[in-house]
Amino acid sequence: MGKGKGQKQSQLCSATAAAGGSGGGGNGSIGGGGAASAAAGPAILAPAKTLHADAVNAISFGESPWTIITGGQDKTVAVYEWSKKSTSAQWAAHDRGVTQVIYSTQAKCLFTASRDATIAQWSMDGTQQQTFAGHDMAVTGIAVNPRSSGGGGGVLASGARNGDVFIWDVESGKRLRKQHITRNVVTALKWVPTTETFAQTSEDKILRLWDARTLKVAQEYPRQQYFPCGVDCSKDGNLVLTGSNGFDGHGCYVSLWDTRKGEKVLDMQGHTQRVTSACFLQAPDRQLAATAGIDGSIRMWDTVTGECLAESVHPDIKFNALAPVSGPGGVTNLAAATASGLVYVFALRGGSTNALQAGQFYLKVLALY
Repeated sequence: MGKGKGQKQSQLCSATAAAGGSGGGGNGSIGGGGAASAAAGPAILAPAKTLHADAVNAISFGESPWTIITGGQDKTVAVYEWSKKSTSAQWAAHDRGVTQVIYSTQAKCLFTASRDATIAQWSMDGTQQQTFAGHDMAVTGIAVNPRSSGGGGGVLASGARNGDVFIWDVESGKRLRKQHITRNVVTALKWVPTTETFAQTSEDKILRLWDARTLKVAQEYPRQQYFPCGVDCSKDGNLVLTGSNGFDGHGCYVSLWDTRKGEKVLDMQGHTQRVTSACFLQAPDRQLAATAGIDGSIRMWDTVTGECLAESVHPDIKFNALAPVSGPGGVTNLAAATASGLVYVFALRGGSTNALQAGQFYLKVLALY
């Protein structure tokens, strides 16, 4: 695939595998620049029984810094306090597998989507507040306006595998607008902060920005060779991050898009199989990105240079979803959901200019449940 106008392409990330495999005990190696590996720590053992009985499809931060919310193929949603190694709530949420979970910090509630074609709104103890019904196929993407309070004016966007995209009123649960694009098999949605738009990825290999007020496509990016699977937006709304489908090292890109220029500006390479999830991270001096893939790797990237700063590789694991979660003192950690039912929590190290120059970024397994 040729590079577009203004587009850069990163060098391949180091592919050194970390020890530990499915047990999760290994520390990630550091990519690029001759950086040294992180010091070895005690092994983190896999639990005798996983929280979900099947694949974990979705993951989100929760109300407190230690809370992680997961949705599984086993139809359940779980709220887990990973510092206490305890589940505060778990319930049967849908009639089929859960595809998405989103915690709304403004509304203090949780939204879930499912293969049963519905969306549900929940309190954190599992009390169902309402159901959004109207899709005809599996709902594979949802996004909540981050400025929504859950009251008047709050809106929810959703997308399904049949090409339908809806806008809902959160207060009433009523559908406000509907749009359909043939072959627009939705893979992910994310609201663009500070705007009335949301980003949507699709198996038709196109990234779209929708205007939620009219539900018309505000911006459509050129069709790619491989379809994007996950999406995130920077806090200032200027950048969109996507991971893409691929195999055997072909097409497994992490791409950065500029919403002001309307073009792709960077492709980052290193994953060898489909990149299932991507999210922005904020270091003290720069914006970073983290990605997960079914190649068993979690990777951290410099979004300016495209350099892979750190990786943690677990060859026997397929990562399905990724979310930044807080730790004590506001430290950012990463929670990663897997196809085996396990959830990993990774610590990040580095972040200052000196640490970056010294190659002190790494990913270390903190917890496994």
